[in-house]
Amino acid sequence: MAISIQLGAILAALLIINIYFMSAKKYELIFSICIILLTFVSKEENGIISGVPYDTGGVINPSIVGYDVLIILILSLALRHGKIKSLGVFWRRAVICTWLTITIRFVIDGFGVLSNKVFDSYLMPMAYALLMIRYLDKEKAIKVVKVLYVCVLINAAVGGCEYFLGRSLLFHEYYMKAVGWYPNTYLAQKYGVSFRCTAFLGHPLTNGMYYLMGVVYLFNNEKKWNLFKIVQFAVLGFAIFATNSRGALLILSIYILFYLISNKKALKLCFLAGMGVVITTRINLQEIYNNIFARDATGSSMMVRVKVLLNFFDIPIQNVIMGMGYNNAGTIFSKYTGGANAEISYIILLMENGIAGFISWFVALSSIYNNKMCRMFNGIKYSGLVHGMLICFLMYAATSNSFADPGTLTYLLCFILALSRIGKVDTFKENLIYGNGMESKEANSRLPV
Repeated sequence: MAISIQLGAILAALLIINIYFMSAKKYELIFSICIILLTFVSKEENGIISGVPYDTGGVINPSIVGYDVLIILILSLALRHGKIKSLGVFWRRAVICTWLTITIRFVIDGFGVLSNKVFDSYLMPMAYALLMIRYLDKEKAIKVVKVLYVCVLINAAVGGCEYFLGRSLLFHEYYMKAVGWYPNTYLAQKYGVSFRCTAFLGHPLTNGMYYLMGVVYLFNNEKKWNLFKIVQFAVLGFAIFATNSRGALLILSIYILFYLISNKKALKLCFLAGMGVVITTRINLQEIYNNIFARDATGSSMMVRVKVLLNFFDIPIQNVIMGMGYNNAGTIFSKYTGGANAEISYIILLMENGIAGFISWFVALSSIYNNKMCRMFNGIKYSGLVHGMLICFLMYAATSNSFADPGTLTYLLCFILALSRIGKVDTFKENLIYGNGMESKEANSRLPV
């Protein structure tokens, strides 16, 4: 395990802070700290604190947010706050299926299963979601969501600046020495490829995911569109552009269209459609694509996904059933698809865990999800927020290796799922309020937490 003096000092500080806030029952502050660590200490910066780069093989080196969740979990158990009887059947199902996923891999791979991925993609994110459900109500959860949005907005502003600067604003020297993908991203500018923003979140694809979440929050905030809100959208939109991620731009467009349709903004939708027709008839779309995505003018990056889908059924069935483990899936992809990374999160997870492990993990995640959420709470379209974030996340994951690679994006997925469970409402009262036309914020905010 990678331990340094800096890491020890930070963990000691987190222990003291969490003890204080838990004693004071300031649970929203506990999880706000988690969000701050999640959005400002990426896996790439993890090495600065622990002294060992995150992706170093053979070293257990979880993220800082992972350590923080572990501290909260230990304190919760020590204070006997986690009584299973009071947490519901979904809690037990989520825990059992998570352990089943890891156990299957342990039986097949032995102690080789122990890695950053086990902690940061499976165990700690699930603990994070269950702790949120245990300690937060809707009011506190909305406060944590607002903290997430502010953190994302700050990252977006930094990312936008980096697009013009052409380098990481804060971590350039460290990234050049210790982060494998960064030198290529930086040096590609010599060939006319714009720099892809990193901000505090690290990899551009990770940035794209968080910026999409920021847009969803902005669109589901009841505050009227004014200059300040438009500026925020411009910052987030430009930051998504600065990631140079086709998937993020595509999903941003789909979400905006879906939002306009679902909210009956017919006039705005017709205007946008008309503008789209005028623009597309007067410009060379291929030329624009090549200019924006100069890093992939040949389409080779897109072909990686296509080859994986076309050749997936050539992979031996025993590899699909048993899984290749968290360190060996790349070899099978190289042999049958020509690339070491499938660039599609779900296929990577399937090949790593095998069919049984893959199913048990998604059963664990779906156990948390609850679709009966309040429609409006404290000025936020709660159901629209959670469903928008979840759909954007799952769609984006199908275009990249976003949460399949070792990293911290699974915390974000579990955060969204936990919000759905926290935001559940009594079906009778929900029908009473909306069935009688009483769609007021005040009435909805009185629903029991």
